[in-house]
Amino acid sequence: MEDLLCNLTINKIIAHKIFKRTTSNSATLPIYNDEIIELGEQALFTFNQRVIQAIGSDSNSIEMDIYNRDSGSVFSLIREIIEIDEEKFIQNSKNIALNLSNAQNTTRIPGGIIFIFSGTIGDNENEFVGVMKAETQDGFSIVKEDDRFTLDHITELLLTPHQKLYKIGMFIKTESQYKCFVYDSNLGRGAKSDAAKYFYDNFLGCRQSINSKYLTKTFYVETKEFIDKESNLTEEEKFTTSYCKA
Repeated sequence: MEDLLCNLTINKIIAHKIFKRTTSNSATLPIYNDEIIELGEQALFTFNQRVIQAIGSDSNSIEMDIYNRDSGSVFSLIREIIEIDEEKFIQNSKNIALNLSNAQNTTRIPGGIIFIFSGTIGDNENEFVGVMKAETQDGFSIVKEDDRFTLDHITELLLTPHQKLYKIGMFIKTESQYKCFVYDSNLGRGAKSDAAKYFYDNFLGCRQSINSKYLTKTFYVETKEFIDKESNLTEEEKFTTSYCKA
């Protein structure tokens, strides 16, 4: 995994604005950007660092299985992005943003900005496409002027260790297959977390591998929750049992 996730180079980035639902039955269309965003050197470096911190081998990212490969799915759009020109990159990125808007199927899910970015990664310079959803208070704001977006990059906020307000999916093309890695702080809440599932499942079309560390962590979290809240064990027994499980 370390070799696969090193040497990140981002070549293209585009951003669209996603809105919180006002009712559970209808999604508001995103505000689309029609051009690739040109980030300055410092902004691009910081964006790279944010992605590396989330997806890299020392992070809590999870490798997941891609199950939705149907036409129009995020994976099908991403696979086309790797093989097509810039104009199609922009169009497919809009469709990806629309998929996210539709996947946010409750009024509890906040809006934000979706970044679609592509480049190469790993010792073999594998091509990849990444998707980041950042809540607007997470250091990014977008304003549309004269049918163009400008990115106000607030470095001080972006570099803080607080990473709970964004989610990232990375689809990496290797010699034999595509691999997907997902970062979302809500994954730590366990399999019952709708805050995590809407992104990796409803949106990205992925699910946890049967052998993934995510399932191991979920088992621990939910077992500890049962011990703490629903069992009839004494406090000393709860501590001993939790300690052994950890």
